[in-house]
Amino acid sequence: YHTRYGDCLVPAEYSENPKLGRWVRLQRQKYKHRTEGKQSPMSDSRIAALEALGFTWSINKFDDWTEMYHKLLKYREQHGDCNVPATYVEDHKLGRWVSMQRHYYKQMINGKPSSMTSSRVSQLKKINFSWTSLKRDDWKTMYEELCDYYAKFGDCLVSQNSPDYPKLGNWVCKQRQEKKRGTMQQDRIDALNAIDFAWSVAGIGHWNEMYKELVLFVQRHGHANVPSQYPSNPKLSRWVSQQRYFYKRLSDGKSSPMVPNRIEDLEKLGLAWCVSKSSQKYSDK
Repeated sequence: YHTRYGDCLVPAEYSENPKLGRWVRLQRQKYKHRTEGKQSPMSDSRIAALEALGFTWSINKFDDWTEMYHKLLKYREQHGDCNVPATYVEDHKLGRWVSMQRHYYKQMINGKPSSMTSSRVSQLKKINFSWTSLKRDDWKTMYEELCDYYAKFGDCLVSQNSPDYPKLGNWVCKQRQEKKRGTMQQDRIDALNAIDFAWSVAGIGHWNEMYKELVLFVQRHGHANVPSQYPSNPKLSRWVSQQRYFYKRLSDGKSSPMVPNRIEDLEKLGLAWCVSKSSQKYSDK
């Protein structure tokens, strides 16, 4: 156990090896009897052997739970969810602790003795803790949900605080974080690119900002066909030209950030996808 996890903190109800969990608890009891001057088979040699492994004689369960909860909060900040793998290499103890919370919760709802309390359940629910562990194919399940979202709304811009899609929103945020850290598999990157996944939220804000400028142009000029050479706002003219280019790529079956909802928004303003060179000459009328 120590070789595998790096400590001797075997849970009292260790499902993988219940006998070991009971034995560890018994060693602490025998040690306590000895320190209280009571008869105990705990010898100096056994104490030395256990301490050589970093054995902990006394555990304050409340403090330990709170400490692990704060670790889980940090994990959520980094990854966007509380789905710590059981074999989490960066923190084995946290992975096991999360698994045990699910185990204790199951015991509680089944009416069995459990260290899970209503206050702890409340704390975990506040951070969208999942009481069922995720399987390895969960990425595919979430990807399929995102594909459904894309088909419905025309983009993958799921907000992390979405009231209708909270789990999907967290998952989308996590994909951006993994890509940024360089830990995402290439096949997953390709799959997300295939549905025009936005890797940078900043890019989304830029599109919305430029769209608002185009709305102002329409209000002033009565049309959305910004000249390619527009001294009053050269940034807007380049952006409009870029939208036409992205639309053409989409029409040709090539990868493009142009999505149905953006096409709809631009066409509402009367943007022409194909324009002649003569109509692109500057006019401030």
